Amino acid sequence: MARKRRKDSFVIGVKVREFVRANRCMAGSDLAEALDRQVAALLRSAVGRAKLNKRKTVRGYDL
Repeated sequence: MARKRRKDSFVIGVKVREFVRANRCMAGSDLAEALDRQVAALLRSAVGRAKLNKRKTVRGYDL
């Protein structure tokens, strides 16, 4: 089955797999994509919070 590659990604799949393997686990083929979706949702939420506070700068505490 051909993988669907996303143009823009927030995570690097190789680094995710390296991290998981370093912790003596195996990474599923869908892990990086699922993590990428979670990061995107987290960032959307942070941007929304910054806008609600009338700021254009998203800060760490918006997460």
